[in-house]
Amino acid sequence: MFVAISSPPSILKPTGNLHLGTHQDNLVDSAQTLVELDTITPNFPDGIEDTVLHKITPAVAGFYDVKAQIGFYDIVVDKVFGMYVYKNNSDTLIQKFVHTSFNYDLYIGGSVLVYLNNTDYVTLKAYHSSGVDTICLRAGAADTFLSVALRRKA
Repeated sequence: MFVAISSPPSILKPTGNLHLGTHQDNLVDSAQTLVELDTITPNFPDGIEDTVLHKITPAVAGFYDVKAQIGFYDIVVDKVFGMYVYKNNSDTLIQKFVHTSFNYDLYIGGSVLVYLNNTDYVTLKAYHSSGVDTICLRAGAADTFLSVALRRKA
């Protein structure tokens, strides 16, 4: 006997995905900069993305898979670049740093499983200590993004 197992769509809602729609240029040296995630990735209809404040607010308490990536370009060799993902702009969910040894595009990514309540929100910030204010972030759904997907309701 064959039994098809399927998950009702409500189990996997909400799910949100924001990405950088246009390059973000001239990041300030030695400072965390909010990534201006301004585009909702197609086929994410849950409406939990905020393209004005550049954050995702799930509005349903539960355990979430949070994934993020930043694509840097115009980087400087032998310098430090980083990525932060914050809950409510204060609790660090992901913190990663890379010391560059090349002069090509640089991608930093990470993921974490975290509990979010119905009012929590998630933001993405970039960092570099390159000595210049000319570092840029690469636009595109596969380059610079933040995603939040419900795994289990609380």
